[in-house]
Amino acid sequence: MSPLFARRSKRGLLGAALASAALFALPAVAGAAPAGGAAQAVTSNPDVVSSSFNPAVSPPNTSNICFDTEVQKPSFLPSVGGGGGAWVPVPGSVNLRGYAGTSVNNPILGDIDLGFNGIFPMLAKVDPNNDKCVILQWLPAAPAGLGTQHIDDWTSTEVRTGFVQDVFGRYNAPGAAALDGSSITPHAGSITGLNLLGASVDTSSNRIIYSFDRYVNGGANALVPAALRLPNAGLFGFYTQDGTLVTGVAAAAAGKNVIVQFADGTVPGGGAVGDAVKVGTLFGATSDSFGKLGALASLDTANLPGAPANDRPNIDTATPVAGLAGAYILHYDKQIALPLLGIPLSIFGVTENGAFVGPALTVGRPGQDPNSVLVKFDGTIGSAAPNQLTDTKIVRIVDFGLSVTSLDIGNLSALGDVPVRTPNQQKGFTEGPDLTKVTKDTTLNTTTYSFDQPVSAPASVFGAVFQPARVGILRNGTQFPAFPIGGNTLPTPLLAPGLLAGLLGQPAGNQITMLFSHDQITSTVGGALVRGFAALPGDVASFGAIGDVTSPAAGLIGPGLFPVVNMSQSAGLTSNAAAEVPAAGGGSTPSGSPSVTPSVTPSSAPAAGGSSTPAATVQSTAARPVTTTSSVKKAKKAKKAKKAKKAKKAKKAKKAKKAKKSRRSVKRHH
Repeated sequence: MSPLFARRSKRGLLGAALASAALFALPAVAGAAPAGGAAQAVTSNPDVVSSSFNPAVSPPNTSNICFDTEVQKPSFLPSVGGGGGAWVPVPGSVNLRGYAGTSVNNPILGDIDLGFNGIFPMLAKVDPNNDKCVILQWLPAAPAGLGTQHIDDWTSTEVRTGFVQDVFGRYNAPGAAALDGSSITPHAGSITGLNLLGASVDTSSNRIIYSFDRYVNGGANALVPAALRLPNAGLFGFYTQDGTLVTGVAAAAAGKNVIVQFADGTVPGGGAVGDAVKVGTLFGATSDSFGKLGALASLDTANLPGAPANDRPNIDTATPVAGLAGAYILHYDKQIALPLLGIPLSIFGVTENGAFVGPALTVGRPGQDPNSVLVKFDGTIGSAAPNQLTDTKIVRIVDFGLSVTSLDIGNLSALGDVPVRTPNQQKGFTEGPDLTKVTKDTTLNTTTYSFDQPVSAPASVFGAVFQPARVGILRNGTQFPAFPIGGNTLPTPLLAPGLLAGLLGQPAGNQITMLFSHDQITSTVGGALVRGFAALPGDVASFGAIGDVTSPAAGLIGPGLFPVVNMSQSAGLTSNAAAEVPAAGGGSTPSGSPSVTPSVTPSSAPAAGGSSTPAATVQSTAARPVTTTSSVKKAKKAKKAKKAKKAKKAKKAKKAKKAKKSRRSVKRHH
């Protein structure tokens, strides 16, 4: 029985008060953490402020979502559980969101909630100790063997309109909050699948334990092809110092680890793990998380601490070439010969969702450095060539070991990978565009929306996603309908009157500016996006307000985009209208404190050496005339002269008055 079914009496299976007290000590507003680090939205409707998950003290598979006012069960839904006050939310009205790409297994799905995949709660209940918060009871495991529930593998909690209502019957505004307790943290080169963090060697059993940042599937996820459900021992291995590659013979998943057994040196292909100097996997494991569709690990390697390098050339750094999309300088730990015919066909870029860009075709010698090569993904074969925006989604470069040879004896390079960007995968952000800031301009009657990464609007590029009926403003007194009746678009009073015609453009690659009426702008208190759930006329996808610039995987379709879309989100107004710098690789500004820096175009990647150029800024609502230094000096001088003239006039008048008084006095004495 779920703890949410329990009555408040001590006779319940688990008293609701006890359950909620153990769940969270979070106040409704203090420590608020809207998704995307955006300013808190404050309207007359219930607004999302925070969300939390604490497995150490909370009942199993529970989290909460808090609002800025007292909330209650929506009146159109019945109570369940014999008086405990719980209800069954409308499926899709509240969801866990995060990073759910599917790598090469399902490269086109991205961060998608398919509904049936179980990332919505089976029960909800207003916290009896804090009526601004709702406790959510999630399924412990998916039906039909679709994985295990791992709440901490997600980063945000999203609510659609009508999930709750206030004491006056007003439904909540759309919104999302950072999920406190999420285990997702940023790592250089991270993809949305599994990322190798390190390994430990057990010489007594001739095993190596490979540690990942995500939960590893042990065979339950039926959405994953049978051959991929268990960790594949043959896709895990290690290099010895002489460059010999040894692969595993058996493997088992244990939480976020894979334990791999190796044959000893008496068996052909075996070897002692004590000789390992470099370890890695090649698509050897998939995610176990309920709702993530079996996201794969990629080519992921790690040098063992303190071990010497192996005899093969090992890629050790990759640097984007400033201003040249798709061009990278690769550096190896040994002097290398150029590849056969000058074509490095085993060099690929890996995007944040695990898809491959490449192979690289162009090659050169930067500065005649014998350890380096310059490559470019030019789109001649394989995937389309990246442009200044889509190049930012490449987070690592991989070498499958057939592209370069050592200059001395011709050893082929070792399997290897190096990061080129650090996507800011952490609580409050998702793989899709996250709203980080909203500003308004009462002079132009516009609202500008800033995101954590480059976006594409309108759908001028093949495959781009932009739906103006899901992008709008926030105003007090809005009557939001309950999901799913009205959750597919925002209410008309919140939309730009011209919809698509209201899109004025993109001041920067991570921004869009929409035109509204003067009456709308003067009453605007924030901005909102909804994810939607069904296709609208002209839609490229069945949901989403706006998409990122993720490119198709190699070999799928031609040039264009296969974007990941936004979640439902609200944000209050921010007075500073400067464009934000989106982090490289689809990353985000830190949750809760979006950084505002001198604006650069989103195609630049400062952390990875990309070029930067000034980006357009949004006009402030308190714009003042621009004055030069000389005009300021002239104004001060004129003011000083005017003051002196006034003082002289006053002195003269005083002197004349005194003289007149003196004459009168003399006259009286006569």
